[in-house]
Amino acid sequence: MTDYRLLSSVDGPSSPVSYSGPFLAGVLFQVTTGAVWLDGYWWWVCDSGQSEAAQVFALWAVYASGAGTYIPAATVKSGPLTAGQWNYVPLAAPLSLAPGACYNACTGFSGSFPATNNQFGAGDPYADGIVSGPLSAFSDQPGTRPAPFSMPQGLFGVAGTDPTASMPVQSFDSANFWMDVQVTDTAPAGASYRLW
Repeated sequence: MTDYRLLSSVDGPSSPVSYSGPFLAGVLFQVTTGAVWLDGYWWWVCDSGQSEAAQVFALWAVYASGAGTYIPAATVKSGPLTAGQWNYVPLAAPLSLAPGACYNACTGFSGSFPATNNQFGAGDPYADGIVSGPLSAFSDQPGTRPAPFSMPQGLFGVAGTDPTASMPVQSFDSANFWMDVQVTDTAPAGASYRLW
């Protein structure tokens, strides 16, 4: 049994985009098989200039362009974050994911944020999306694996800092906002399987 991430072998930028207001960062993903659980979230914190304070992480099931249903069981707050690395924020208990459904994993905070432009469009590094076992992310619409509902892949929002109140749905220049998830095909204790 294995754990899977989208960006596990890639480090984010050393310096963040300078910003002073509220910000939401997100990533669209799906799993392609059953018996896969969300374990937690990964968040890149730049070497300096980015908040290291605790953040809330949340999950939305996307059902239309810019619309989704908040999933309370997948909400967690991190402890203090460490600069210059990926920070893992585990869920209290793994959450079963529906194969083929589109999810938006996001976090919210105030201030500067990591971003790398030109990542998910045609001719960009992730123009074909990202596939890691049963876990996959999409490309932007001009890529070869466009996100459902005509949505962009890397997402942001400025409506507030609470990812449980609203999910990010905007994009800019096919940017990667360095949000990641970890899923596993290892069944949690007590998991059961039924046909009816």
